Amino acid sequence: MRYSNIRYGFIASFVIVLLILLSPLCVFAKDLPLFEVKEVAAKVIPALLDANGISVESNEFEIKGYIPEYIYSTNGLVERSIIHFPIYSGENIVAKIIAIYDSSRDEYSFCSSISSVELLNNSRQYMTKGLFIDIGDDCFYTDGNIFISTSSGETKGIDDFDLTCQNVLKNFFSTFNWQSISLNNTGGMQSTNTIQGIEMQKVLLNLPRYHQGDKPVCWAAAAWTVGSYLTKSKMPSPEQIATEIKGTIYDYNGGSVADEIAAMNKFFYRQTNFRVDGINVANIPVDKFKQHIDLGFPCIVRLSPSIIDGLQDGMKLWKSGHSVAACGYLYGNGIESIYVQDTAFNRINVLTPGPLGFFRYSEEGMDVLDLTSVNLLNGYQSPDGGTTWYQFVNGDAKKCIGWEGILGQYYFFSNESHLQRGWLHESEGWYYLAPTGVMQKGWVFVDGKWYFLKDNGLMAYSQWFKWNGVWYYLNSDGSAQTGWKEIEGSYYFFNDSAKMQTGWVNDRGYWFYLDSSGKMLTGFQTIEGKRYYFVDNGSMALGWFRVGYPWYYADSNGVIQTGWQYIKGEWYYFNYTGTMHIGRLVEGGYTYYMNESTGAMQTGWYESLSGKKFLRTAKNTPYGGPRGSMVVNQKARIDGVVYEFDQTGIARKVLNPNIVPVSVPTTDLSEVTEDAA
Repeated sequence: MRYSNIRYGFIASFVIVLLILLSPLCVFAKDLPLFEVKEVAAKVIPALLDANGISVESNEFEIKGYIPEYIYSTNGLVERSIIHFPIYSGENIVAKIIAIYDSSRDEYSFCSSISSVELLNNSRQYMTKGLFIDIGDDCFYTDGNIFISTSSGETKGIDDFDLTCQNVLKNFFSTFNWQSISLNNTGGMQSTNTIQGIEMQKVLLNLPRYHQGDKPVCWAAAAWTVGSYLTKSKMPSPEQIATEIKGTIYDYNGGSVADEIAAMNKFFYRQTNFRVDGINVANIPVDKFKQHIDLGFPCIVRLSPSIIDGLQDGMKLWKSGHSVAACGYLYGNGIESIYVQDTAFNRINVLTPGPLGFFRYSEEGMDVLDLTSVNLLNGYQSPDGGTTWYQFVNGDAKKCIGWEGILGQYYFFSNESHLQRGWLHESEGWYYLAPTGVMQKGWVFVDGKWYFLKDNGLMAYSQWFKWNGVWYYLNSDGSAQTGWKEIEGSYYFFNDSAKMQTGWVNDRGYWFYLDSSGKMLTGFQTIEGKRYYFVDNGSMALGWFRVGYPWYYADSNGVIQTGWQYIKGEWYYFNYTGTMHIGRLVEGGYTYYMNESTGAMQTGWYESLSGKKFLRTAKNTPYGGPRGSMVVNQKARIDGVVYEFDQTGIARKVLNPNIVPVSVPTTDLSEVTEDAA
């Protein structure tokens, strides 16, 4: 069997989906594998999005509905044993789980993909339902009226196809049952719970990227991807490789194992016998890939997929395969998967074998080209599996020592020609080398701490550092500060991402305020027209607090109060600065007396040096001021006794209360009727 890219139109809709043996059995004769889909999605979707540099606001995902798939022939549309399950994050589709039913084993296989996601999101503006149809050289997403090419995004109507195709499509959609085929509901399936991301061990090699488009050169692209990464040298393009080996880039018979080996020998390695591991087992051997990838070696993976036949009337019979590069793995939590870099889409996909899904292969099965022991023609290679490295020039080798610039990346080799990884100290300072050996620049996260490496790779330390408009502080060991830090007598706060904070900061339940330079403020501060107090440790004062002798009161938001305030059943008065008033108070034309010990407003009788006075106890009186105000210039009855109060508030008992001018009303102040104003 020869391996080529699957026809472009089909690939544009599906990632690895045709890498699986397909059956003509109607999938809807089987129960939809919702439980298995949920299990796979929970464990691989977060890792899939991360590998492709896609971030979502939440790690919560949900399955809504499903999308079937058909293939066109002049005799009608044939349903494939494939179901696409859109994965939502909020209102947006972010990925798909593709389930493939194998009737011979009565089992489902799974792969995860981000293909067609943008198309599905955009189409929801005017399409509430849809399915995939493979027509000729293209695949379309359609609701029966609108047909959107998954390869080009071009939109067609049903009348844009030839007459035969029009009749087939119209006959099909005239009787098609759209019930439950919708992206906006669960399609009659059992309800789904939210999918939560699960932490797994992840290793991902940073292979060079390539997008083959409609050119059937996956075999050459896989060789180019792996060869360029391993040799760390600039090599001929996949198109050049295909032209050299096959004479054209449009050979839809694809490339054989021999073609792939010939390409590797001609452009990457000295003539040698490759060890080709033919794997004809149900499960992808993740452990095998893990052994290679842990040493920094990707693998060429040749997948023998589907066989679709029996279609007549000009429908081209075909059988095809696909070559990809295994570049990482997911391990743990009950699932084992491999990352593959698929040049059909220039993105990373996840193959999910194991107890929740199996990948099946026909005929040749899956071949892994093991490149760990071959001899290099040009470039860099470690014959002993990653320990000792050599540079090859026309087959001649010399040991690598010191810094080596390779394809724009820098590596460091010890005097024993060992590729250095991790922290490296040279006379000029510290460097950090990735697990692949590449000298790092910019931010790196190592052992729970952030570090910044300059353009020359040197670690920055003991300095302020501004990056993308944000300030950071790098400690003497180079680690970016998090939490509180005293710098030149001032305190600053850096969040968990090491970014210097300004404005309000809550730390362990306490509020702090940092000015525009990041300095923590203390003492009295006016912020947006409101006054606050921050104690010596910077935390905002709440409730009662004292600064020197005077007392202040801050509400639950920390705002210092002024004027009259009712606090726990007592009235207090604070001047414009927030200082609590004690003693005699004249306010609003009335006189009050604030307890000299507590500051609470006094009511009832008050004995001053000049004489006995009375402070109102009721909330209001008909001819006087508010509660607590001193009674002046009037007669008043208190506990059955009539008193006359002069302009200073001094009381004199009226001996004959019955002799009171009618024009001078007597206020009864005996009863305390209310507690608050």
